[in-house]
Amino acid sequence: MSTGKIFALLAIIFVFLAGSIGLGVLSFFNSEVTLRTQYEAKTDANKADFDNVWKTISQVAQVPDKYKQDFQSVYESYMLARSSGNDGSGSVLSFLTEAVPQYDAKELYVKVQTVVEAKRESWTTRQKELIDIRREHSILLRTFPGAFYNFFLGRDELPVVLVTSTRTEESFTTGTDDKVDLY
Repeated sequence: MSTGKIFALLAIIFVFLAGSIGLGVLSFFNSEVTLRTQYEAKTDANKADFDNVWKTISQVAQVPDKYKQDFQSVYESYMLARSSGNDGSGSVLSFLTEAVPQYDAKELYVKVQTVVEAKRESWTTRQKELIDIRREHSILLRTFPGAFYNFFLGRDELPVVLVTSTRTEESFTTGTDDKVDLY
């Protein structure tokens, strides 16, 4: 084989290898950017969802106070109207037979509890989505050929900030959770 043919064959092999590596790097980079962008979007959506959780719970929880204030106003007006211009005879009996607005605290409490449960479940689902994106991203960075490409590109793993409670953090630090009392 002549030197020219060997050189041409080596050039073709080099171009093929360089092209393969280049396409691999581009594929890795695109996958990494896709996961990073998805993560950033989900993080922003998490912030909006977290804000929505507390606003909704707060607003639903305010309903009983607003209802109580409105009820008190109606009740006072009602009682004032019942007793004014009257000598008082029969007013108690009339009061008992007429319908007075009712305040159903149990129903409002159940509604607040339902909203809390639904919003917490939604929040947990969003947190799990972030964890899953981080998992995919970590696998991409740690496995071959991604680890090889990342050696040259130096992409960092995604930092997931999980919103938890002090009790949860203590339980995972100590490995126990003995607090079973609700109140």
